[in-house]
Amino acid sequence: MRLIIVALSLISAAAQATPSYWQGLNNGELLAPRRMIAQVEQQFPGVVTQFSISTQQQQVQYDIQLIEPITKTCHLLLLNAHDGALLQQQDQRLDSQDELLRVVQHLQQQQLQFSQLLNQALAHKQGKLVSAKLDRGLGISYIELKLLNADGSERLAYDIDHRRQLPLLKWD
Repeated sequence: MRLIIVALSLISAAAQATPSYWQGLNNGELLAPRRMIAQVEQQFPGVVTQFSISTQQQQVQYDIQLIEPITKTCHLLLLNAHDGALLQQQDQRLDSQDELLRVVQHLQQQQLQFSQLLNQALAHKQGKLVSAKLDRGLGISYIELKLLNADGSERLAYDIDHRRQLPLLKWD
């Protein structure tokens, strides 16, 4: 529950971070998100399951969540978007029935990494990555993405198994 509250606060912080985020990426002041995600995959154990941006005292930060399926541990990393330095790490044990844990195990069975899926999903898309999150619904494992471009923001979902964009469904 605490992790959900943290994640929700990060999402609202991402909305505040977008103007400085856009400028920082265009000016080369911030590290590219996909490059940062790939570095995290190399430096930390587990599978990346979520990426978002936030601001703390006017500094843009990347929030990356990883899950280690063997130890059933979720790691939430807070990284400086300018230099990639680790600012904070929170760890939490997951229940063995956690749906996201199953998605991570599914990714590992297919020998896929989060960064690979992002590259495939965004191959023909313009814009800056604002958030990305592994999820599962209606029997489909997918990544939900939010991009920021000159026209505003765009949301899309990418099917992990069939490697194609999904139509976004809206629930009441």
